[in-house]
Amino acid sequence: MKISDFYPEIEAACHALYVLIVPILTEKTRSLGISRADAELLLTIPSFEPNPVNAATFRVRSPYTSESHYNNCLNRLHQHELLDPVEGGSYHINNAGMTVLTSLILAIHECISSFQTLRSPELSELAARLKKLSDACFS
Repeated sequence: MKISDFYPEIEAACHALYVLIVPILTEKTRSLGISRADAELLLTIPSFEPNPVNAATFRVRSPYTSESHYNNCLNRLHQHELLDPVEGGSYHINNAGMTVLTSLILAIHECISSFQTLRSPELSELAARLKKLSDACFS
């Protein structure tokens, strides 16, 4: 099995968690003086290292998002001195950017760590009920 086989489940989990972390992310970005859109873009930049990023880089992942959106975000992050420009209109995250990124990640981790998980018997009961519901939907 390839990791890409898990993408639908990973995406669903991300969407479910996103709803829960938006308030934390909004509060944190406000205190840092950056927009949530800029923070969301900043969170993805390290996944491209050691390569620099530009609007075209992000459009590979999200081709329906406008190039101007990415350029605006990148320009604002540069104006906040979180990115360093390199040739060709591209950017690398700098130490200040990594510091902000780390604080965002820590805030998200703190939010997620407060979640209450189900105990094993409750998980088993939930799994059985979900299986029953799934079976009913497909029969």
